[in-house]
Amino acid sequence: MRGQVMEVTPWVGAQLVGSRLSLDCAIATYARPPTEPHVSVVVFLEGEADLALGDRRCHLHVGQGAVLCYDGYQAFSAYHPPRSRLRAVNLTIMSSGWAALEDLAALGAFPAWRNRLQTVPISPGLCLSLSEWLDTGQSDRTNIRICGLARQLAGVLEPFAPVNGFPADVCPRLLALRQHLETHWQVPHSLEVLAQRACMSSSTLRSRFRTAFGYSVFGYLREVRLQRAHELLMSGASVQRVSDVVGYGHVGNFSTAYRRRFGHAPTNARPAAHRS
Repeated sequence: MRGQVMEVTPWVGAQLVGSRLSLDCAIATYARPPTEPHVSVVVFLEGEADLALGDRRCHLHVGQGAVLCYDGYQAFSAYHPPRSRLRAVNLTIMSSGWAALEDLAALGAFPAWRNRLQTVPISPGLCLSLSEWLDTGQSDRTNIRICGLARQLAGVLEPFAPVNGFPADVCPRLLALRQHLETHWQVPHSLEVLAQRACMSSSTLRSRFRTAFGYSVFGYLREVRLQRAHELLMSGASVQRVSDVVGYGHVGNFSTAYRRRFGHAPTNARPAAHRS
């Protein structure tokens, strides 16, 4: 891999990264949990990549962008093919950097989109401005132009801003069903019964739930159960006890699922009072 990567901090809690690279071999990058939750806007000016966040996928090529909302634990990866050129710009905003965007009122509070990965249209004018910045190689964060580009990228998020912590286009019945799963996470569920509760067919529920929340119905239920498991372990409960409570028939299956979600074994989750 040869070329240049520029990193700029346009304001505290935000990072603007520009990449101009030639790739001799395939490159795969991974997020290593846990990390601070953040929202990113990625724009491809040359090259392509396959992005994956949990069970969501998207393919980016020239002139396309993606909105990525990462909760700090989900598995994230990006794959770039060999023998290609990559010119891309990425704006990442942490929760600590959200206050600087208060003039973008539509964005509201720091997003709670729960692992959203979605392609977005990028205007030709913004692509041209980003390309010009990459060519100049400017990395001075006090440069007004750089700050302006970062805020334009942040503006791309406006159509996807959540209302009360949820995407604005989510059906109230889906929100109610999601709340039902969060409240009754210990109860066995079937897709047919959940679909009846949401007043839609099973196939419609599968499709619309994944589109709204980035999880399958039972993928989200598994997420809720593992979060409860994490809380119980942090309170001092034994691994065997937690495995039974969250509905895993075998402690080995629970340990595998927990490790995939949190990046470490449940035996390493210790109460805060017992940490060094």
